[in-house]
Amino acid sequence: MKLDASFSVQREESFEGIFVAFEPFADVFPKTLGNAELQSAYAQKIYQFGICFVCRWNGEVLGLMTQYANDHKTKCAYGTLLAVLPKAGLLRALVWKELIRVSLEYAASQGMEYMIGEVYDDNAYAMKQYCAIGFAPIGRASDQSEYIKGSIPEMLEKLGAQKPSMPSLKHP
Repeated sequence: MKLDASFSVQREESFEGIFVAFEPFADVFPKTLGNAELQSAYAQKIYQFGICFVCRWNGEVLGLMTQYANDHKTKCAYGTLLAVLPKAGLLRALVWKELIRVSLEYAASQGMEYMIGEVYDDNAYAMKQYCAIGFAPIGRASDQSEYIKGSIPEMLEKLGAQKPSMPSLKHP
């Protein structure tokens, strides 16, 4: 499916932009983004140490992904949140794919070779999607979730992505 220019996934580079992007997810993630204080704390942490990619269509937030891509010792990026709002409807799979693709391309541009994430046991849809592109379970994160890990170059190949051409972005 090809969408017009009003569909985009871009890095959100300001604290205010990240905070605003989190707002529609308060009902989806009540434990972590359920109020302004929690949203603000998480947005500040991501602004200081991580990256936030936001998918919009016609200006409306449909999904976002946050990650850290700064562990140069292990060359692992850490996906901390990938969420697609129900209002994405039929675009859900495309939004998910574009968020993960852009995130993997960015991580590769930062010298990362692997990505690690965490999937809750009650999210079978997400686990299926992650495994389809090359993530594999690597152990329990808690009694409610499992860690997953995948090779960034292999996953980009499965997604049909180009070799990373994104310039290395300096973190603020």
